[in-house]
Amino acid sequence: MSDAQALAATPDAPSQPAWSAYLKRTPDRLAEIESLRPGRATPGIDAIAANFDPMLRLLEQGHSPESAGKELGIFGRRIHDYLRANPDKRPAYVAALKKRERSPNKRGTRISKEFKRKRFTAEQFDSAVEFIRDHRGMDLSGALLNRRDLPALESIIFRANRNPAFAARYAKAMATHAMANAYVYIRDTGVAPSLLLSSLMQQPLYATAWKHFRKLEDRDDLISEVVLAVLEGEISSDDIGKRDTFKRIRKRANARVIESLDVPAFHGRDSDSRDSLGDTLANDTAIFHY
Repeated sequence: MSDAQALAATPDAPSQPAWSAYLKRTPDRLAEIESLRPGRATPGIDAIAANFDPMLRLLEQGHSPESAGKELGIFGRRIHDYLRANPDKRPAYVAALKKRERSPNKRGTRISKEFKRKRFTAEQFDSAVEFIRDHRGMDLSGALLNRRDLPALESIIFRANRNPAFAARYAKAMATHAMANAYVYIRDTGVAPSLLLSSLMQQPLYATAWKHFRKLEDRDDLISEVVLAVLEGEISSDDIGKRDTFKRIRKRANARVIESLDVPAFHGRDSDSRDSLGDTLANDTAIFHY
């Protein structure tokens, strides 16, 4: 029975603080009470004492007290209570910790294994460049990760930064990949992917024309005129990026424009004409209303 239980079971007994103060004032009485108290059970410390040597061996291998206790099925953190009660065991514990610091598994609360980097050959890097060139899809990094026989995109970039010849092949493959996948996916616009455009981009002539005319308000008609002019022999593929070619292609495209008869006859500064272009054809007096 504990002191609190004994005080609660005794009529007219003092309070717990008064009892504790009384025992402090009377050391002889305290010694007599201590002799009557039952021994305190220490199952955690007893388990540490029974497994102290195996625990030291685990600590030397890289374990922490917590992980070593899990391996042995005991509460490893109680080793500090055990060392306070048994100071003669502390030198062996300190020696085990010093040996752990010299081992390769000294970090963390678990045994760590040294990471072994996978070394890819030059042929595998060349295969990765070919994969990039032929891949259709925007998630290039994820596609490479799914290929366990090819290096990751980060490794390819790392090699390209240190190998000029490989960097040239990688840049050419990325340009081909970007051109082949242009506008296949349009993000956050709600526009369906243009499968027709992605198919047209497979043709080198169309892709070259798109490269030079893509910024002109998406003038697909100009790009088509470029392809048609090359096929007709009016211009060569080497002339596509020249200034004279721009003027010639614009003139070809504008010559095919059909004016609607419903458009206003004149466009004024403040407002357009009330008469349409068709009205001018049927008016003999040539009087128009603005």
